[in-house]
Amino acid sequence: MPGRRPILASLLATTLVVGSVGGVAAQMPPYTAYGMGLQPTDTVTATIEGIECGSARVSVAGNWKISIPTEAPCHPTDGATIHFAVNGKEHAATLGWSGGGAPLNPRVGVALSATTVTPSATATLKATATASKAPTTKATPRPTPKPPAKKSPTRPAFR
Repeated sequence: MPGRRPILASLLATTLVVGSVGGVAAQMPPYTAYGMGLQPTDTVTATIEGIECGSARVSVAGNWKISIPTEAPCHPTDGATIHFAVNGKEHAATLGWSGGGAPLNPRVGVALSATTVTPSATATLKATATASKAPTTKATPRPTPKPPAKKSPTRPAFR
């Protein structure tokens, strides 16, 4: 019996080490998106594939911050594209999600404005402009139909 204690202690230690390694992987730091220069009445929303990751109300100073952890409803994965909207209007700015990540420009964060053109609106404008430049076709004149030939009166045949 005395030999079993070291084996049991060894199994318990192995279980704790393996369990803690799994716990470390699951606790990846969130992606932190932030920015400045918006109005205090604005709301910023972050989404991935149309699913909301989080939102933030802009502070009195015009700043906002959204943390997007791996447990967020949008289920972020490395490289997933984060889309932003200001007051419900999609913004053209996007970022790639990564655990512990942040915007490339730490001084500015994500440059958003409340008056933005959505990418789909830009595509619509281009399509409309292209369509309006299409050459105009003229109708080909049709020949005027000739009136039916007049029949000469026929005389009854005499027998």
